[in-house]
Amino acid sequence: MRKAIFAALLGSALVIGAAAPALAEADAQLNVWCSIDTGSTLVDLQGTYVRDNTTTGPVVLTLWASSDGTTWQSTGKTQTVWLVLGQNIYPFKFGGALDASVWMDFRVSGGSALSRVVSRDECGFRVPEAPATPLLLIGALPAFGLVAMKAAGIRLPLPNRNRIA
Repeated sequence: MRKAIFAALLGSALVIGAAAPALAEADAQLNVWCSIDTGSTLVDLQGTYVRDNTTTGPVVLTLWASSDGTTWQSTGKTQTVWLVLGQNIYPFKFGGALDASVWMDFRVSGGSALSRVVSRDECGFRVPEAPATPLLLIGALPAFGLVAMKAAGIRLPLPNRNRIA
């Protein structure tokens, strides 16, 4: 009985430890992607600002750029998003904002959120923000079960391979 309780505790600790980062919710989230204007090197950055639906008021989103990937400079371009009760997804767009031949990386900040770094190489392709992370954790549950069974000393019977019917 002790081994089964130990196995259950070990398995639940592993599941909670693995699922915690994916289930943690930030105060606000910025999803950003980009595209290049046809016939030019100008980059359009667009995305969504996600916030809980209990907040109201303006949020100023600022566009940042980097020419070397380490030092960030404000481009001076901003977008104001007005938060409304009952709504939690707000689209924004910085159209024709920056020259991709000068800048290497882009990001947006505002409202206690910072977007991921968008490289100029990604422009033209929309890259999702890893929506399958919780599904990967569910796929790991059988492995956690096998570890718990091993820790508890539970053995599954092997099939009779030489059985004659």
